[in-house]
Amino acid sequence: MNKKTGWAEILIVCMLAMLAACSGGGGGGSAAVPAQILFEENSNIYSVKENGSASSVAVADTLEIETTARWVTGYDATRNTNYYTGDPYSQPMVQNGRAVYRQRYNTGYDDIYAANLDGSQRVSLAATADMEKPFAMVGDRLIYTVMNTSTFNQNLRSVRLDGSGDVAITTLPFPDRAAAVAFVGTKLIFTEYTGVTGNTYICDADGSNRVTLWNKSLYSVQVSGNRLVLFAGTQLAAVNLDGTGFVALATNANGGGASITYSGQSPFFGIAAGRVFYNSIDTSTTPSTIRLHSVALDGTNPLVLASSTTVYPHVMSVSGSKLIVNENTGSAFNIVSYDISQADSRLLLLGNHKFMFQSGNRLAGFMAGNTVNTYIVSAVNLDGSELTLLTPEINPVDIFHLGYTSNGKFIYSHKAASGQIEGYSVNLDGTGTTLLTTAAGDKELMAILGNRLVYQSYATGNTSATRNLYGVNLDGTGAIDYATTSADERYLGKFADKLLYTSLAAGNVEMKLVPAAGGAAVTLQSSANGKSFIGAF
Repeated sequence: MNKKTGWAEILIVCMLAMLAACSGGGGGGSAAVPAQILFEENSNIYSVKENGSASSVAVADTLEIETTARWVTGYDATRNTNYYTGDPYSQPMVQNGRAVYRQRYNTGYDDIYAANLDGSQRVSLAATADMEKPFAMVGDRLIYTVMNTSTFNQNLRSVRLDGSGDVAITTLPFPDRAAAVAFVGTKLIFTEYTGVTGNTYICDADGSNRVTLWNKSLYSVQVSGNRLVLFAGTQLAAVNLDGTGFVALATNANGGGASITYSGQSPFFGIAAGRVFYNSIDTSTTPSTIRLHSVALDGTNPLVLASSTTVYPHVMSVSGSKLIVNENTGSAFNIVSYDISQADSRLLLLGNHKFMFQSGNRLAGFMAGNTVNTYIVSAVNLDGSELTLLTPEINPVDIFHLGYTSNGKFIYSHKAASGQIEGYSVNLDGTGTTLLTTAAGDKELMAILGNRLVYQSYATGNTSATRNLYGVNLDGTGAIDYATTSADERYLGKFADKLLYTSLAAGNVEMKLVPAAGGAAVTLQSSANGKSFIGAF
């Protein structure tokens, strides 16, 4: 299908509330109200209660959200066309017990549907001869985009989750343009294009109470209390939620504006301690001068925190008034901090290191080891004290997935002298290094659930081998084999204090749920098809 989406124009992506459940935050079930687990199988969406079992999983407990999903193709009399019944094309969003998803047709149409998590009360939210894409749910309404499949014009609309109250938010269509959208509570911030430029507005989720914020096309926005900071190409401005108190924070005349694209990174700015920080490039000098700025939210007291023709500063995290910055010199990285409200406040934290993470008052970075493909991880306090090695010279499979913290510990993988990939934990002060993965074979670190690590093992050096699933406390105690069979077991996801996995046995893929602390696994569904976890609600 030949189509244009225009999504390159959008630099704000509203994160779906569903993703929090996918990553294990909240959303867990209880004995009184079992959670409803959504999963995808063979391009169809299903739900099952978390207390299902091999004998009770039936149509009564496991219902398709798409009522026609058991057929590969079907016929829609209202469309006079065949269509694909599966392929939701985008992950469903869930709010107030309703799932919203998109179904794609082979003619190029995309329709949006909503259904209860048990599959009941399925209704069409948007069914036109155009392409619709769900964007976000705000209260009882869905915000979605509509693109004409002939002209590629795009507009923004809003509809209730029961299918009523469908209204247009934008009414000025232009090819390759889709409204950049952000949300503040139940308020919607968007751009309505009038050609190559546009105006930025704020309104309620149903399109009412529209107020003009700026006569520029919105690229991205951040919020601090009642104050919005808007980015539009090379300009940065602040304004109140009601449209009053507008002030320009940065323009082209101010050191090249707020535009920054270092190594393909998106325009970058942020808010800390009542001030805005941003980067600029001044092309009037040779070579160009790169600066890190800060300015108060009311536009007063502008400061230049850093200025160089060779060093590219990129803010990685914020702690109070401190900006933690990766300095790219072209040949190396340094980790430094700046006080956002003070000039000449640069403090070197880790020389020749690249930023990894910040946890409380400690931050960590990595540097290349003395041996090819090895790395060393160090930690230091934000005031530069207590510099400590967290790891020896390690050989991880992928430095960018080296590890993460939980309960004051850093978890990492390392190819040990035995040739096997193992998992370790270490306290952020450098003490208590512990081998966690005691099962045979190479290991894949999958997730942290509370104080436990979940990992998979497979035959050493054979990434296509079958997996087995294990758990262990972060201090190395309480090791457990979640499934004692020889079946191929694969981690699917987590929610609350439970983990989902698949077990391949006798040609069937069984989806199972087990407490992270161990115990009997509950079989939720069994079929010949693979599965992927969407979320638990």
